[in-house]
Amino acid sequence: MLLQKMVVRTKSVEYMPFFLSFFLMLNGGIWTLYALLDSDFFLGISNGIGFILGIIQLTLYIIYMNPKVPKHLNIAVEEHSQQHQRLIFPNIDAHKSTDDEERGTSPNE
Repeated sequence: MLLQKMVVRTKSVEYMPFFLSFFLMLNGGIWTLYALLDSDFFLGISNGIGFILGIIQLTLYIIYMNPKVPKHLNIAVEEHSQQHQRLIFPNIDAHKSTDDEERGTSPNE
């Protein structure tokens, strides 16, 4: 339940893996189906609760899977990513001219 609370609070499923949630729900569903076929009350109640909680968890995943970013934050994120691109892939010609300026020579020499 703490994980679901964190997902709702942060509005992000970053720390809730989809496949773990899916297979836990699937496991609860299969055991619940088995308990219904076998008329096993104790097995059905516990796994039925797990199945319902798994469906709630997957519903939260679907709701918060694509975070909604306000436009003013989206622009800031794009500007920030452009700055990182320049740091990772610097323009080679600009880098050479900066080195030449530090040495006091011109690029044509």
